[in-house]
Formats: sequence, C-alpha cells, structure tokens
Amino acid sequence: KTRTAAEDHFLLQVPDDVAALLRESPGSMGVSFDDEQGVEGVRQATFRIGERTLPAKLIRSPTVIETHKSLDGKTFYKTGMVGQVLVVAHDEKDLPAGAESADGVTPPAARIRRRKWRKRAARNAKEVEQIELELEALLRGGPLKPEYDLVDEYKEVEIDDDGEEASVKDERSRSEIEATQKLTLRLGRATSSTSNGAESRAEAEPSEEGEEDDSKSIGHTSEALTSESEAESQNAVVQSDDGEGQGEAAGGARLPHSAMHDEESALLTELRAATAKRDGIQVEMSRLQPSAVTNRLMRERMQAKRSQLEQQLGHVEGELHTLNARLADLRSGVP
Repeated sequence: KTRTAAEDHFLLQVPDDVAALLRESPGSMGVSFDDEQGVEGVRQATFRIGERTLPAKLIRSPTVIETHKSLDGKTFYKTGMVGQVLVVAHDEKDLPAGAESADGVTPPAARIRRRKWRKRAARNAKEVEQIELELEALLRGGPLKPEYDLVDEYKEVEIDDDGEEASVKDERSRSEIEATQKLTLRLGRATSSTSNGAESRAEAEPSEEGEEDDSKSIGHTSEALTSESEAESQNAVVQSDDGEGQGEAAGGARLPHSAMHDEESALLTELRAATAKRDGIQVEMSRLQPSAVTNRLMRERMQAKRSQLEQQLGHVEGELHTLNARLADLRSGVP
C-alpha cells in the first residue's frame, strides 16, 4: 500500500538574529509541540535552532493564504492552505497574549479585522442620491456651477433724546455700516434717511379712528428707493387736524406712506425669495443632463427628478408673475 505524505503548512515568525541563523543553516531548525493545548486551542511549542531553544506559540492568522508548488515554473499546483502562525520570541513574556494574530502577512492587512469589521456610520439615501447626481455632472465635463446666497445685514442703533446716535459697540467698520444702510434703503426695508452724515430714524404712525378731537398726529418724512426701477418715490406727508387719521401723499396716493412701504417691503422680500428659488431649480435642472456613459437606471432617475423640478418651476413662475402684478398695482396707486 502506498501511503500519502501529509504536509503541514504554517508561517514562522522569528526575531531578526534567529532569521540570520536560519538563512545560514535552515536544516538545523526543529519544532516540538506540547501535548496539552492551551486556552482557545492555542498550542505552546519549543523552537530549536542549533543548540539554542526558544519559546514559541501557535496562533491563528486573520487571513487565509494558499500555497502552490511548481516543477517547471509555469504550471503551479495548490498544495495547502495556511491559517496559522508560529511566533518565536526570546522570552515567553514577549509572545502574543491572544489566540489570533492582529496583523496579516502583507502591509495592507495590518489590523485587518479591526478595520474591516469596524462600526460604520449610517448612510442617508438622499445624500447618496445627491452625490451620484453630482458625480454624473462632473463626468459630463467641468466642475459644478457655484451657488450664491444673498444675505442682508442690519444694524440696530439707539437714538437719544437729542436725535443723536448713541455709542454702540460694533465690530464692523463705518463704511460697512453705511453700505448696509444704503442697501437697506435701496431695498425699501426702512423709512430712514441720512442728513449731514448723522443717521436719524423717523416713525410714521397713522392716527386711529376714535381718538379725541384735540389730538394731532405728527408729520414725518420718509424716503426709500425701489430695488427694480431704482426710481425715487415722492415724500409722503401725513397730516391730520380732526383726528380721523386720513393722510394725503404728495404723489396723489391715498394709502398711508408707512403702510405702503411696509407692503412694498414685504412684496420685495417675497420676490427675492421666489427669484432665488427659481434660480436654484434652474441650476439643479442644468445638472440633470444625461451623458453618453449614463446607464439606463440613472437616466430614469434623472428624468424623474427633472419632472419634479419642472413642476416646482411652474409653480414658482406663477408665484413670481402674481407678485410682480401686485407690486406694479401698489406702485401705480391701484387699491
């Protein structure tokens, strides 16, 4: 009967000085395993090279390695699987404490079990879809178009009894504050004007019905520029002698000046928000253009997204048309 020879394959990890001796005389090496197995199947061993004996320990490898043999250097035959490592040290205290090695054989396999089975963050489906769309836009050629947000800055100042501006701590420079106030006036967000470099604020309060006959309202003047036509509106002077709160503007409008500006300011704010929303939708629609390398699934997803954006764009266009009509009626004095 022919007896098949059995081969045991394991990796040998030795100190540097022992490795130099092994290269000189590999036949002088010997390993003897203890009969008793340790905790979790760990086997203690004794490594012998020449007349020296060193403690050793057989532990598991976190990866599986195949071994092959060849007779002509062209055809290779698989001879076994390596799944254990024999670690040799000068002192028994230097041997690993666990039953499995922390590192694999190659550098990419360092700490492989800790890295592969680490706790991963949860993925957001919407964020993944957005990243896919941005990647498609980049593959079509060119970076994404930048997006801008318009931010209005305001500064609140305290006015003393003499009408002068009180000392207010502000980190911004005076030029930035004046530019912010000019922007505020241009957008029609305040009923204030500058005179001789000093900021003053006037409040126009229409008198209410039911006040006493001897009460008189104080006339105030306000000035603002519109954001679209950039034309200066006429100063409205509100005067009341009988306490009924009826005002007459210099341009012939019957609406109180402060109320008109409040309504115009609200309309301009809604117009800016709707315009920014429309521009954002158009930019997003421009990104959803399939290229030659786009697969069928991605094309369907991009088409569905474009359909939703087209519906949103239609609603925003209708809202802009309505707001522009209301603003035109307000400026023309139509009630």
